[in-house]
Amino acid sequence: MSKPGVVVMLALTAPALADQSWEALELEHPRHGFVSLQAPERWEDGLIVGNGTEGVLISGSPRRQSYSIGHEWLFEPRTPPHPRVALGNHMAAYREWALAGRGDEATKHAARLGREMGFPYIFWTNPMVPAGSLQIWSLDDGRVTASARSVDWQRGEATTAWQSGGHVFHSRCFASRADNLVAIRLASPTGGKINVKLKLARLIDPDKVAGDTKKDDGVTASAAWLTLARDYHLEKPWPGAVNGYAVAARLVRSGGSAEAVDGWTHIRNADRLVVLLRFALCRGRPYDPKSVDGLKGSLSGLDADYERLAARHAKAHGELFGRVRLRLGGDARPMQSSEALLA
Repeated sequence: MSKPGVVVMLALTAPALADQSWEALELEHPRHGFVSLQAPERWEDGLIVGNGTEGVLISGSPRRQSYSIGHEWLFEPRTPPHPRVALGNHMAAYREWALAGRGDEATKHAARLGREMGFPYIFWTNPMVPAGSLQIWSLDDGRVTASARSVDWQRGEATTAWQSGGHVFHSRCFASRADNLVAIRLASPTGGKINVKLKLARLIDPDKVAGDTKKDDGVTASAAWLTLARDYHLEKPWPGAVNGYAVAARLVRSGGSAEAVDGWTHIRNADRLVVLLRFALCRGRPYDPKSVDGLKGSLSGLDADYERLAARHAKAHGELFGRVRLRLGGDARPMQSSEALLA
């Protein structure tokens, strides 16, 4: 096909791909980022924000949002570290076996070396796991009639927008580089009321860790706070092991009411809701049951103004983002959703 033909084909196709329905949800398409019109069906499709130490994976539908919280050093302590099997001297043989399609021989050889070092079976590395999940579920009966999601890479902020009951709602989230916290804001640009219930929940299987986690629950909910604490009760902690951690979330609402109900915090008829969350990791030191109190104390003294917190974070995050420029060429195209770009 000649170049003029390609140009004509693109010119005819581009308008069909353009989709700016997110504008009806008062959601701006970030200059550096994306907008998706498809709700995540799996956690793998969630939005991601982070500050280099803590990270958040945002999944679920607008009516049942899930914020999975992670930390760069949170590895589930299933087994203590073991000496590494020396494979370097055998790399030539492994490469030869792999290229010849005899990978099973390389596997058997590596297993034999492990047995000679006293390892009767494979010891898997301790997996990186989330500390837990902040669940935010709607208490309204209204059906979601439209939704969109976006991530602004330059600001390091994720937004979910949806329409329900004649109003538009936004939930925004970032992991602050400036204040070392996770901030979430729920509000309605059209004046709708916030009616949700919130809970911090665990995600880790306690039967797969080296210690006994059944001795300590550590999940609480009140009108102004959510907490989650875990003590792994390791009998023989090793250097660098995670002995436990704590998460505290401060709930700051404007208007409305709040009460604890069956392990959840119910927020009703609020104009907006801000959640400030911090994480304490007991790594290489004993678990401290007062970690939750320390987190609550640090969060209590913070200004809960989401916009000011976001501005401080965006400045720090933007300076890092702005260090690199990538240009792929081509003509400027209208802002489109990810689905339209991939169609």
